[in-house]
Amino acid sequence: MQPDARRRADTLSWFEKAHKDLRYAQIDLAADPPAPEDALYHCQQAAEKALKGFLVWHDQPFPIQLRQQPGALLFIPVKVG
Repeated sequence: MQPDARRRADTLSWFEKAHKDLRYAQIDLAADPPAPEDALYHCQQAAEKALKGFLVWHDQPFPIQLRQQPGALLFIPVKVG
C-alpha cells in the first residue's frame, strides 16, 4: 500500500528537519573552539525528528514520551510489511 501524499509530505518534512539538525551539529564541531555540547543537543534533536518521521510514515501516533519528555528512550512496535 502506498502512503498518501499528505503522509509522504509530513514524513519528508520531519526528515528534512532532522537533516538540518545534523548540519548544525557539524557546524558546532567545526567551530573554533568546537562546541560539542551544542553538537550533541542537535544530534539528539535529529534522532528524535527522524523517529517522528518514521512514525508518521508508518501511520503511528507519537507516544506521550516524545511529546512530554524529549530525549526519552522508547521501543515502539511497528508492523512492517
